[in-house]
Amino acid sequence: NTDPSTTPTLRAGVKRLIEEGQELDIPTIILSEHLSMCDLASEIEIVEPIFAKYREKGLLHYRSGLEEFPVDDSGIEYDYYVPTRFLGEGIGHSPCSGALFDALNTITVEPKGFGGSGGFGVKHWEAQRIPFPQHCVVFVSSASDKGTHTFGSIDRRDGSESISHDRCVASRAAGMRSIYVEDETLACTAEGLTDGVVESLGTDQDWEMVTIDDISTPGSFWLNMAQPKDENGNRVDAEDSIREQIQIRKKR
Repeated sequence: NTDPSTTPTLRAGVKRLIEEGQELDIPTIILSEHLSMCDLASEIEIVEPIFAKYREKGLLHYRSGLEEFPVDDSGIEYDYYVPTRFLGEGIGHSPCSGALFDALNTITVEPKGFGGSGGFGVKHWEAQRIPFPQHCVVFVSSASDKGTHTFGSIDRRDGSESISHDRCVASRAAGMRSIYVEDETLACTAEGLTDGVVESLGTDQDWEMVTIDDISTPGSFWLNMAQPKDENGNRVDAEDSIREQIQIRKKR
């Protein structure tokens, strides 16, 4: 929670889940719609200084919908892919998927091989590439709704009264899975949109906790990879949808 009207806090289980992902070389992106990347990093690393080490390892990335993103934190454009970026400019926020796509298209992964023993049926390592949206999971918190009216000049006329609901709409339109984390005082506003609702990510002291295996495909919440769909469940072309929404916003 980095609502500008409150003291920054780290939700229970976030650090554990990020660390579990790091052991498997799975990157994490922390995306903000109202803080710059530098401010976001500062807010979080004051609360949890070890996140600075995660960032330095290249498996934790801060991104903001208010500014154009760098590429892989190094500023180097890779020769083997040309990322589609819709630019921040404060217009890629939910329910548009632009900020999600921008964030995804600025990092790379190097998928590991898998298969049988003795070299039979083994799929070898792939070259570095940007992550596929259908392999991504977006975590949305109902706590986002506490600061609905404090997010500066962001124009939310094309969204709902719930930021967490709009973020689930954006995730779905991007072809990404989403997990909704309920706050103690705010119930889920995205029933039928999100792929799973939990009260907490859980810690090592809890009976239940969300793990990487749970959010894999197949996992505890879904069996198949996501397909880009709108709020009503209709199939959409993710990038065409983003372009249309951004063009409308630019004309305001």
